[in-house]
Formats: sequence, structure tokens, C-alpha cells
Amino acid sequence: MKLSLWLLGAFTAVAKVLAEDSNLDESPIEPAQEVELKNYQLDYIIEDKPDAPANEPVELFFGKTITLQYELFNEEDSVITVVGLGGSFMDPSTGEMVVNMTANSVEPLVIQPQSAGRMGQKINLDFLPGDYILAPVVYVAYNDVLKGIAANGRLVQLTEPPVSFFNPQLIFLELLFVGIVGSVVYYFYGTTLEKYFNGTAPTDKKVNEKSTGSASGVDSSWLPKNYHPVQKKTNARKAY
Repeated sequence: MKLSLWLLGAFTAVAKVLAEDSNLDESPIEPAQEVELKNYQLDYIIEDKPDAPANEPVELFFGKTITLQYELFNEEDSVITVVGLGGSFMDPSTGEMVVNMTANSVEPLVIQPQSAGRMGQKINLDFLPGDYILAPVVYVAYNDVLKGIAANGRLVQLTEPPVSFFNPQLIFLELLFVGIVGSVVYYFYGTTLEKYFNGTAPTDKKVNEKSTGSASGVDSSWLPKNYHPVQKKTNARKAY
């Protein structure tokens, strides 16, 4: 009888412990508090177009390299550390990413509360010309959490660069073209031009005089001397 009472008490104790464990498992687990970063100001300019209005498209040239200059002002109570720069070029009509600007790590830049930090990013414009939305992103560490701060997007027009007249390649092509045209003209029209200039060139005066004399006069070398034409002598008047 005593053994039965002891077993009943042990069973009751075990059941009570299991019930408490079950209640612990069913209790909700509070999620970790998310770190928010919202007190800051991020601005940037395109170094090659510093005076371009923010609300107008910026013309950029294919094959060139531009530099973005950022300024991040920390309005939080803790430090913000800049660890990388990235972003993308997006389609203006769909908002989809077209070109990804590979995130570049930078030397950590610690920005104290109520202060600003500045950094630069070079971007190679080696993709197809067209209209894009430039959307830069600055990667920072805040309270041991990595976050991306998106800057305001800007509409850019990527076009072919204008060709300079003094471009060495263009000058070479111009000289080559002139040489080919000159060779063709000389080959096909050289003989005709030579005949034309020979026909219109002025003849020698002495040759004309000889030809005129032989045509209008008579060769008197074979006639007797008394039939030779007499040359008139000019009588000089003596001065008294």
C-alpha cells in the first residue's frame, strides 16, 4: 500500500514537471530587435558634371570614366563606418537593374555623430549607350550591422563621344582616303590631262617666228647673188 502511494506521488511530480516544460515550449519567443539607421543625409555629385542640375538628365560619354563624390552626414548617436561603395544603372521605364556597379570595398571611414565624411567612387562607362537611372549605394556598418544606404537616383544619357578633327586615327584615315583618290584620278585621267595641258601650253616665240618665216618667205640661198634681196641701210645723219 505504501509502495503504491509512493509511485502515485512520483508519477504526479513527473507529470507536473512535464506540464511546466510544455508551457515553456508554448511561450512565444520575442524576435531580436532590428537595428534601424534613418538619421543621416547622403548627397553626391558627378565630379565631371559638377554644375549639372539635379532635376535634369546628365549627358555622359561611352568609354569614359566618371567619379562620384559622396558626402554622408551622421545624425545618429553612434558612429557610422563606411565600408564599401556600389550601386547600379536601372531602366527608367521598368526600374529593373541593367548594369550592376560592382561593390568596391574602401578603407573604413569612421563618421562620428553630428559630423560628415567624404569619399569617391570611379565608374567605367563601358556598357551600351542609352538612358539610365544612376542609383548609387553606400555600404556602412552601424551597431555591428551591415547596411546599404541608397542615394537619390539621377537620370543619365549615355552617348557616343564626339569625334575630334585632330584625332590621330581620323587624320590617318583622311590621308589614306586622299591618297587613294589621288591615285585613282592619276591612273584614269593622267593621260587625258597631260594631252590637255600640252595642247593649251604657250608655244616658243622663236619657233613661231621660224615657222612663220618659212611659211611666208622663200629660201633664196640657191638663187644667184644679184637676185638676193637687198638689205636697206639706214643713212645716219651727221650732226654739224
